[in-house]
Amino acid sequence: MRAALVALALAGCAHGAVDHPTRVDADDAIVYVDAVADAAVWIDGVYVGAIADVARGLALEPGHHRLELHHDAYFSHYQALDLAPAQRLRLPVELAPILP
Repeated sequence: MRAALVALALAGCAHGAVDHPTRVDADDAIVYVDAVADAAVWIDGVYVGAIADVARGLALEPGHHRLELHHDAYFSHYQALDLAPAQRLRLPVELAPILP
């Protein structure tokens, strides 16, 4: 349930003013990120939660977005996303470990 709320809250942020914080528009793209479960997810400079929190996907407005993954034991990952309306995108991301 928490992951769904995070995805819905992010969708509200993507649209500017939050008129309906629990609504996902039909043309929203859904992005599924597969990475280290406790990596921090940022979209367009806004912290969204850990990978485990967004397992059900991130609802984003179509268009250009910046995905960032951060974890203390791994190098950060940055990726540009260009999303089409109603697109479903699965992103497997293998983070590179930081060597001691």
